[in-house]
Amino acid sequence: MDELETKALQILIDNEAIEECESHPGIYVDNGDPEAVSKAYAAANAMVQSGEIEAPKEKLLAAIGSVLGGVAEECPKCAEAEEE
Repeated sequence: MDELETKALQILIDNEAIEECESHPGIYVDNGDPEAVSKAYAAANAMVQSGEIEAPKEKLLAAIGSVLGGVAEECPKCAEAEEE
């Protein structure tokens, strides 16, 4: 994960769009809240405009999309353990 994706991850966490699995640190799950995702995109846009994050807005928003695309609705390790 590059620096921009790390920032995107934190923005998504801060806006409660995703959360870390309590049982499996480092695995993030989608909270299924479109409003939280919208807030995350708005926060990212504001952070770029204010200069808090020095990156092209399009790249940061793409990083948010990339991070969201890499998380599932449930932790795969928890799902696997439930199947056993």
